[in-house]
Formats: sequence, C-alpha cells, structure tokens
Amino acid sequence: MRTLKVTAGDLVISNGDFAMISDNEELAQSVRMNIEAAKGEWFLDEEYGMDREPFEEKPFNEEAARLALVEAATADERIEAVAEIEMTPDFKTRRLKVRMELTKLNTDETIVLEGVEI
Repeated sequence: MRTLKVTAGDLVISNGDFAMISDNEELAQSVRMNIEAAKGEWFLDEEYGMDREPFEEKPFNEEAARLALVEAATADERIEAVAEIEMTPDFKTRRLKVRMELTKLNTDETIVLEGVEI
C-alpha cells in the first residue's frame, strides 16, 4: 500500500511534490497515527485511536498503559503481535516516549517504531 508521508502531523513535500511511502514505512506510520490519536477523536470512526485513560491516571499504571499500546498497535490487522515496548517518561514535560517492536502478520519480520510521543 502507498500513502502520503506525514511527519509531526504535516504532509511532507519533497522536490515540489508530496512524498509517498509504502510497505513497512507505511505500516509503521499507520500504527503511529493510531497510537497518537485519542480514541473517539475522529467522528467518522469513534473506535479509531488509543484509549488515553491509562496514561492520565494517577498513580501511573504501567501495565494498563502497555495494554492500551498493544491494543492500538494490533488494531491494524497487518500486525500480529507486539514483541517489545519501552516507555520513557519525561515528568517535566508530562510526555511519554514509546519505542515498540512489532511483528508483521504471517511473517517473522519485525518493524521498529521509535519516537512515538503520548
């Protein structure tokens, strides 16, 4: 599948034209966008996005946050499993950086998703 490349919420323009991505880069972007969107945020599909509640609770429930990340990543039917999740909190900015290793469906291929911010 081919789609437009998006960085930090903006379409990327290269050589005067919209940049396109495909294959693993497109899949990683798709999963990233699902994680970064809040569930219910998009009125055309209220199931799109990730449940933010586990990330807003005090005290922080790391297991519930991991479960929400896995659910959002595997919402894309091309992802079979989440092999690894690393979460790095920045308490000063109240942001959480996430790194994930995803296993593609019906393959042993791994996709690394880095720099996702919640």
